[in-house]
Amino acid sequence: MKTVLRKSTGSPSARLSAGFTIIEVAIAMLVLSVGLLGVAGLQATGMQSTYQSHQRSVAMAQARDLADRMRANLAGTRAAEYVKTIPAAPPSPDCESSGSACDAAQLAKSDLYNWDSMNEQLLPSGQGSVTCTDIDPGTPAVLESGTACLVTLRWDGDRTPATTGTGCSGSSSDLTCLRLRFIP
Repeated sequence: MKTVLRKSTGSPSARLSAGFTIIEVAIAMLVLSVGLLGVAGLQATGMQSTYQSHQRSVAMAQARDLADRMRANLAGTRAAEYVKTIPAAPPSPDCESSGSACDAAQLAKSDLYNWDSMNEQLLPSGQGSVTCTDIDPGTPAVLESGTACLVTLRWDGDRTPATTGTGCSGSSSDLTCLRLRFIP
């Protein structure tokens, strides 16, 4: 009688390791998905930073615009017309749109109204204010040469409904602020 030896189809270790490829693929997919989530988070953070940078650029352009308007209307600036309340409605006469001749006070009101209207359009919840530090406090209606003025812009930089304050403290409940100090 002849003995026939059969060749084994695989070693015992090869048969035991056959199921590990599915586990390896599952772990690789898990690592890949965690990596992709990290990239998505970085993308979202980058977009938020770009948006905030754009808002700051717009705010700086707006602050410079008002500073230039105040320098162009030096008589209105010296008469402290720019530190008064910003008009809620277009002033009459509206010097810029009507083409009529206006005095320094009317031009200042028109400048402030148009500037504040642009703040509302360009920045979320945008609002501004102007204060000047008078060199000679004995003459409050006249700002002397060398008086420093501060243009402050406030807006909701995060667009969060919890923003209730109007200050510039930097807390999450306050608005984002930009201040520009200049001498007209």
